[in-house]
Amino acid sequence: MNNNIKKIIYYIIIILLFVVFDKILFYFNNDNEKNILINNTLKLQSDSLKSDIEELTKIKYDNYNYIIGKITYKNLYNSDTYYIEYDGTLNDKLVINNNGLIGIVKNHILTKVSDLSLSVRINDNYGILKNNEIKIINGDYKIGDKIYTSGLTSINENLLIGYVSDIKNYELETIIKVDYIKIDTNYVVILK
Repeated sequence: MNNNIKKIIYYIIIILLFVVFDKILFYFNNDNEKNILINNTLKLQSDSLKSDIEELTKIKYDNYNYIIGKITYKNLYNSDTYYIEYDGTLNDKLVINNNGLIGIVKNHILTKVSDLSLSVRINDNYGILKNNEIKIINGDYKIGDKIYTSGLTSINENLLIGYVSDIKNYELETIIKVDYIKIDTNYVVILK
């Protein structure tokens, strides 16, 4: 009887090790960031969540066709260049991370939002982002206000690009400096 109890305890320990070992591997998995990004993207596509998100944030999400890319090098040779690895060839496609729009990809090279000229929206006012400044009509802007794409160009609307970091009011317009979305993730979504 003692040997049977020892065998049962031995098998229980082995089974528990299989269950626990799987959980431990999950936490040490290098693809955890990729899985989080994929899950976040899938949440955007869920019809039930889309309506809740649109109602709460006033951001409209479309059914995006996308692929996952991986930033394989950053700041190579003291430049501000980002190379994105993905299958195929894509040109002039939007690249987003968990926080918002970080740029446009062309031949695997990321052109950051700060290097683009875009139509943007702050609160309910529209302006032009060019040379790291937004020229916009005078309004009630505060440091920390969110800055979104406007949708008035070929770039989808309501993609977060950053936050207001500095405001200079002039007689006819306001000049706003942008604190852009950080490129601090390894995996990104490329919208096709």
